Order: sequence, then C-alpha cells, then structure tokens
Amino acid sequence: MILMSAYKGMRLGELTALQWSDVGSDYLHTHRQQIVSEDSNGNRVFLGVSYTKDERTHPHDGRFFPISDEIRAVLSYAQEIRGNSAYVFHDPDKPGFILKDSVETNERAYSHSDKRRLEKISACLLLQQEKTRKL
Repeated sequence: MILMSAYKGMRLGELTALQWSDVGSDYLHTHRQQIVSEDSNGNRVFLGVSYTKDERTHPHDGRFFPISDEIRAVLSYAQEIRGNSAYVFHDPDKPGFILKDSVETNERAYSHSDKRRLEKISACLLLQQEKTRKL
C-alpha cells in the first residue's frame, strides 16, 4: 500500500477503500475513501464514503490513475492476499477494509533505518519516472 502511494500519490484513505471493481485494465479509479468520525458516545468509527477528499464540495467522479508496470506488480501481490474481499488491500482474517488507523500506526512503527530506506527507494522511483517522461 505504501508503494502504491509513493508511485501514484494516492491518499491512505483512498487506498484502504480501493476495491477490485475500481481496477480497470489500464487505470485505477478512486471515488471513495475511508474517513474517521465519532459516534454519539464520542468513540472513533471508521466509515467508507463514496467521495474522495477533493469531492466533498465539488463532485467530479473521483480520480483516475494510469496503471504502470510497478502498480501492476503491486496489484499482483495484492491478489495473493488470501481471503475473498472486495477490497484490494485487506486483512485475510477480518471482513471489510483495513482500518486507516492501523496502517498509520504501522508506518510510525518502522525503524528509522527502514524509513530512510523507503525514502531512498521512493526518490529513485521518482527519478526513474522523470527520466522516462523526458524520453
């Protein structure tokens, strides 16, 4: 999921709500997101809503992202997650989407060296994309 965000700039809420029906042959269509709200008792609840962050005030049918070879590889790995879920990224032992909160917690738990390694990989990927665009 982190790689997908690095490759395409997709938001965490969009990625956790991404469903297989949003994956076309050459594009990803994000038109929903996971949000955090509060119930009447003040408890945090996670909801899937049918709009992206940009669409709260200006609906425009979501965002479309072309599928690159790197994204195709990430999707291939996601297909190997056991379980039968409509969500691309899911917990095989729980129904529904992965909670956005748990992904953020896991990101914070990375060691400093892991974080630096991921930043270097992301920087290399961005340079590679820039070189490809210039050709």
